[in-house]
Amino acid sequence: MPKIAAIDTGSNAIRLIIANVDENAKVEQLETIRVPVRLGQDVFANHEFSESTIESVVDAFVQFRRIIDDFGVSQVKAVATSAMRESLNKQIVIDRIHRAANIQLEVIIGEEEARLVSLAIASAMQLNDNKVVMVDIGGGSVEITLTNGNNIVSTNSYQL
Repeated sequence: MPKIAAIDTGSNAIRLIIANVDENAKVEQLETIRVPVRLGQDVFANHEFSESTIESVVDAFVQFRRIIDDFGVSQVKAVATSAMRESLNKQIVIDRIHRAANIQLEVIIGEEEARLVSLAIASAMQLNDNKVVMVDIGGGSVEITLTNGNNIVSTNSYQL
């Protein structure tokens, strides 16, 4: 059974989830770690990350790399949301993470963030043919998604 890792780099914390995924796409979580790093605090006030925040982010990714290697993970997906989207020096952070931890961080748009949240909710709940409104309130943005069963009808992202 392949092991995968997902890293969510948000405005207030960086989260790592490691899981097994079977041939039926059933997910079994093996490890969940949250490192509080207040990326939004710098960006929303100064439009860029301070050196100390960059160091904290890189340290978290180095820690995650060790854990990922210990678990024998075959696939890693790392995404960043609102704070990273708005940062003027995000490329410096992305490059330093890649050099230090060999993890490629992808900055996703708000609509992709909403899509991923809705997929996670749909996989955890039986939506059937119900119409559902999902609201994800983050540190720097709000994503609203309307679904009909497992199908996304509409999604929007709003900066706070």
